[in-house]
Amino acid sequence: CIKFHSNMRYLATGSADKSIRLWNKDDGDLLRVLVGAQSTIYSLAFSPDGKYLAAA
Repeated sequence: CIKFHSNMRYLATGSADKSIRLWNKDDGDLLRVLVGAQSTIYSLAFSPDGKYLAAA
């Protein structure tokens, strides 16, 4: 799954390998890999202020 940040500069991707990746949309750089989820990431959502990311 994929979710764009409200500023449209960043995006988050979730995958079957139970990880979340944060990307800079403008240059394609991978900024961070978050691991530790218990299962596949099917859905992502940024908080309205863009400070938090929820995954399910």
